[in-house]
Amino acid sequence: MSAEEQPNPAVPADLGGLSDEQLQGLLVAVVKTYAERAADGLAGPFPPGLTDLQLPTPTEVLVVISDLLRATDIELFELGMWQTWGSVRSSEAPA
Repeated sequence: MSAEEQPNPAVPADLGGLSDEQLQGLLVAVVKTYAERAADGLAGPFPPGLTDLQLPTPTEVLVVISDLLRATDIELFELGMWQTWGSVRSSEAPA
């Protein structure tokens, strides 16, 4: 991957050298931080208009989400219910 193809220059291009434990720890930390920011009402890191190079592919997203759902024993139905009921951001909206 060349420098101009790298989605985010702040992130090393090759994380393939991480052990499973390191990758798990990194992913857990990112997920927890993202959820905390959402609960605090902070803007998410995915504003409209991002280019394809700035986002993971749909397949990459589904692989990660599927593994996270499986690891946390959440069924797809429960995810659908969460989306129907709202999210942390919408439940924090003032009345």
